[in-house]
Amino acid sequence: MKDMQHSGNDELDFSHALDILIKEVDYYLKSGYFLSDSSEIALVKSYFTNIHNKILVLKTQPRSSQHQRRLYSDFCKVRLMLASPVFKSVRNNVRQSVMSNKFYMQRITSSYDKCITALESRVVSKDLRHDSAYDDFSERSVLLGPLRNREQLSICLEGNFYHIPVSKLEAQVGEISHIAIYQSKNFYGKDAGIRFWAKVISCEKIKRSELKEIPKKSDELYYLFRVEGWKRLKNDIVMSGGGVPFSLTSLQLLKNARDVCELNFKEPIMHKLFCQIRALAESGRNNVACHYRTSTFAMENGMVSLYKNKKCVCCVSIKDYLSNPGKYFWYMLRFVNNK
Repeated sequence: MKDMQHSGNDELDFSHALDILIKEVDYYLKSGYFLSDSSEIALVKSYFTNIHNKILVLKTQPRSSQHQRRLYSDFCKVRLMLASPVFKSVRNNVRQSVMSNKFYMQRITSSYDKCITALESRVVSKDLRHDSAYDDFSERSVLLGPLRNREQLSICLEGNFYHIPVSKLEAQVGEISHIAIYQSKNFYGKDAGIRFWAKVISCEKIKRSELKEIPKKSDELYYLFRVEGWKRLKNDIVMSGGGVPFSLTSLQLLKNARDVCELNFKEPIMHKLFCQIRALAESGRNNVACHYRTSTFAMENGMVSLYKNKKCVCCVSIKDYLSNPGKYFWYMLRFVNNK
C-alpha cells in the first residue's frame, strides 16, 4: 500500500506549532477587523472564538497516546471545516465587506497543517504499522456482552460478574477468556460503545432465579461468569453504526480498536486497509490515496473515491464515510471484489 503523503515537516515539534496557531487565532480575535456588525464577520468571530477555546484546552492536556489520538482527530475535523465550501463562502464575503483589512486565512490553515503533520508520525502510523502480535486475530476469546438495561452495568461492575442466557451463547464456554461489556445505542445513545473489560476466572451454569445480585423468578438456564475485576479500556471504543450481537472478538482488536465495527474483522490485511482509508479521510488532505490490489481509494474534493483499473466505480462523501466507516468500507469493498 502507498503511505499517506506528508508536507515535508515531519520533524516539526507539535508544541511549537500549537503555539504559533494560538498566536494566529488570537490575533484575529483581538483585531479591529471584527468591529463590523456584518453577520458574516460575526460568524467568523464566533467560529474563531470556539477554535481558540478548544486550542487552549488541548494545550494543557497530557501527551499520552490516547490524548494524542483525540487531539489528532480534533485537528483533522477542524481542518475539514476550514476547507468546507460554506466557510470559504463566508471568507469571500468578509473580504468584500472589509477591504481595509487582509484576512490571512492561509496562515491559519497552514498552522493547522503543521500541527497535523507533527502528530501524524506518532498517531496515524500506529494505525498502519506492521505488528505481528497485533495481526493475530485468530484467537477470538473475548465475549462482547450487551446489557438488558442501564442499571445492569453498575450492578455487574460492582459485583464483578456477567450473565447470559445459555440459549443466547453460540460459542463454547471454554473458548471465552475475557468479557467486554457492550453498551448499546438504545440505552446509552451517544455514549454507546465498549469501555469495560475483564478476565474470566470462573463460569457456571445456573437457573436465573439463583442469581442473587439481580433477583428474578425464572428457571431459564444462564451462564454466570465471575471476573477478576473490571478494567477501563485505555481508549474507549465508540459505536458509529448498528448494533452488535453476542459474539467473540480477539483481545488484540479489543485493545486497539477505535470503533465497534472493527471488532468483527477476521483478516489483518482488511483491518489495515480500513484503518488507512479512515486515517486519510480524517486528515482533511486532498489528492492522497492508498492502493489495494488493482484498486485505489482516493481522497479528492471532499469525496472518498474508488478507482478500479483507473476508472471511478463509486464514491462517498468524506463526511458520510466518517459518520459510519464500517458501513461504507464494506460497501466500497464490494466494488473491489466484483470482476
